[in-house]
Amino acid sequence: EPEKEDAAENAIGLLEYWTDQELAAGEPEEKRLAAWQKWFTEKFPTALEPALPTIAETAKYTVEELVEYLNSDQAEGQLTRGAEVYVRANCAKCHRFNGQGDSLGPALSTVASRFTRRELIESIVHPSHVVSSQYASKTVLTRDGRQITGLVAQGSGGETVVVLPTAERVTLLAKQIEATRPSKLSAMPEGLLDPLTLEEIAD
Repeated sequence: EPEKEDAAENAIGLLEYWTDQELAAGEPEEKRLAAWQKWFTEKFPTALEPALPTIAETAKYTVEELVEYLNSDQAEGQLTRGAEVYVRANCAKCHRFNGQGDSLGPALSTVASRFTRRELIESIVHPSHVVSSQYASKTVLTRDGRQITGLVAQGSGGETVVVLPTAERVTLLAKQIEATRPSKLSAMPEGLLDPLTLEEIAD
């Protein structure tokens, strides 16, 4: 709890310094933080919500459960099995690892040296909490009334390719597109770990 309070106070202090304004002055920290969250949402309506991620009621695992298990003596991952799980969990459809898989999403060959185990788990369980601008999703509105959300890329022939969270691809010609808008959701779907056992996740 003290760490959370310090983090909130530090964030509020930085916001007040850089914006040269105070919101909900004199109010308890919780109300001051809520006021700044509201300010951020209004100032940056297309940005991700300034709130902690919530776990779906149907989710099989929480971040804390996975971190605790993977840091325990019970977790004994096997590399060869892990390669099979990587494909079966659809990671290879978007991510390249040691020369295998697609390159639509960030490459993962050196990911373990760039992020902690907790950060990696959080990114898989809550993919839309932190999204790199390089891999931000968009919603494409088509002239026939469809809304297609996913990772948008240009095909070799100039067509627009939308990669859905299922890793399926929808190809659209320019004449089919009415508009393209930013999306607050990641192209990476939630629940990727739900079909797996704890042993498979360790692998």
